Amino acid sequence: MDVNQDRDEIAAKSAVACWFKMELPFVTAIQQQQLDGQLLDRWLVYWVLARTIRRPNRDELRVFLADVARPALLAVQRLGPEAYRLVEELSIRALRSSVVTGRPTSLISKFAFSCRPKIFVPYDRRARCALRRSGYKIPDHAYGVYMEAFNAEKKRTIERLYAHGIRASNLPYQGQTMNDELFEMRVADRCLMLHGGFSASYMTRDYSQSDFI
Repeated sequence: MDVNQDRDEIAAKSAVACWFKMELPFVTAIQQQQLDGQLLDRWLVYWVLARTIRRPNRDELRVFLADVARPALLAVQRLGPEAYRLVEELSIRALRSSVVTGRPTSLISKFAFSCRPKIFVPYDRRARCALRRSGYKIPDHAYGVYMEAFNAEKKRTIERLYAHGIRASNLPYQGQTMNDELFEMRVADRCLMLHGGFSASYMTRDYSQSDFI
């Protein structure tokens, strides 16, 4: 197995493991439960956002996400420019409402993913770096442009992975098989993270080989 194929396998196993262990439970809770302080705190920790949102501001953020962002995001039914524009609009609205101190494109995109994981992907610094290295010009906080580039690279990534036999059906996680559409979204994101500088050895900590036997 060559280096790139090995990295693709790491990205795929990480994507599947993280989905079943953490992301799916958060998606279920955020879609169906009351967004209380404990749920928000756990969600912020998982997405490495806890340090950026000070505790005195978290209740305001919780109310904004529960009462403003979640209803708007859950109403989205299909991917495309209009859906991506909503993330940008919510990000600006959160900033203008003084819910956060800086424009929270990353945070809103991750919350959007938790509401509609087949439509949105997190706005990630390393994935954005990888896209720029591939020649895409992505202005700061331009989530729509980011998603256009992501979708183009996702197609190439999935073609490469499938050619090597790396697919959801071949990676059952503790007896559970990931939906193909979700698999393609999440593994493309993980591949871009690796190409953008994220440590492959660190990503292997997301799973153990016995998870896929």
